Amino acid sequence: MLDMDHMLRSGLTTPLLSLGAKLRVPRLVVDVGLAKARGRLDYADMRKAAPLDNESARAYATRALSTELDSYLCEPIVRTMLIADTDKVSKVELFSGIGNIFTAKILAVAGGQGRVPEELAERLNVHLQTPVTEVRRAGNGVTVTHSGVPAEYGACVVTCPLPEATAICPDDREILGPLNDSLGYTQCVSVAIGTTRPPDCPAFLTMFPSVEDPDIALIFLDHNKAPGRAPAGHGLLSCLWETGASERLIDRPDEELVGRTLVTVFDVFPELRGSVGFTHVTRWRRALPFTRIGAYQDIGRLNAMLQPTSPVQYAADFMSAAGQNTAVEFGNRAARNLIARTTG
Repeated sequence: MLDMDHMLRSGLTTPLLSLGAKLRVPRLVVDVGLAKARGRLDYADMRKAAPLDNESARAYATRALSTELDSYLCEPIVRTMLIADTDKVSKVELFSGIGNIFTAKILAVAGGQGRVPEELAERLNVHLQTPVTEVRRAGNGVTVTHSGVPAEYGACVVTCPLPEATAICPDDREILGPLNDSLGYTQCVSVAIGTTRPPDCPAFLTMFPSVEDPDIALIFLDHNKAPGRAPAGHGLLSCLWETGASERLIDRPDEELVGRTLVTVFDVFPELRGSVGFTHVTRWRRALPFTRIGAYQDIGRLNAMLQPTSPVQYAADFMSAAGQNTAVEFGNRAARNLIARTTG
């Protein structure tokens, strides 16, 4: 159990790591601290991370730290950030995760994640089931073709995943195409478990290294995140599968995925046996950008080529490390660029 408000004390006293492993942790702290001090973990400009983007997270951990620290510190963090094992992603993902998890306050949206799109929808004219097939610059504005009908707008913000952005934005295809060819996305099976009692655990997250569970990467205890996530006296778990396991089994029947997930749930929380009230399986065939070695260099080149004065702006998950920090940074950037066009 790690207390995020007392990380140093938790780290020193945890029985999870051997004394030898604990003595090696300062090397990781120094490396991440130097990367932050040199500005190489900047969500706004991932080109700065290029000097770090030269080996996998596991290669770094086993070279600079130890196999034990890779398994019981680095990999759980990387699996939480990207739902992938450390041998599959760049060292930048590890450094970024540590820089965020251990040096920032973790926040949750009051009312749940759904509150964000609901609040936005109240202020916008939202069209559902309206596929966009093309976005073209036209004079000082844009032409957006949706449902076969072109419509003129002053500007637009493209927020869809990279393959769709490349397909519908031909004016920027030469810029988007190379990254689309190299980046790819992770896949994720997510199994929600509702229980008639909460588990005997105050944490909001249980993390697994691949040596403990090759399939399940993490379990969020959503009822511990914030009030209102589950009815009083009940539990709600979100169990996320690692990308390799997800890709291998994503088309298996719900019953099989639920059954395999419950094996881990009951192993960790045996007190939940007989208390499962409902289950729900979600298949994310594009979960997060798959930032393998060199990906951040490619992402940096893309951002450098995009024009801030264009009426077509991008605010999407492929522009930096995936997460809400990126959403906020690039959403604000797109807004600032468009406002500057109309006021400048």
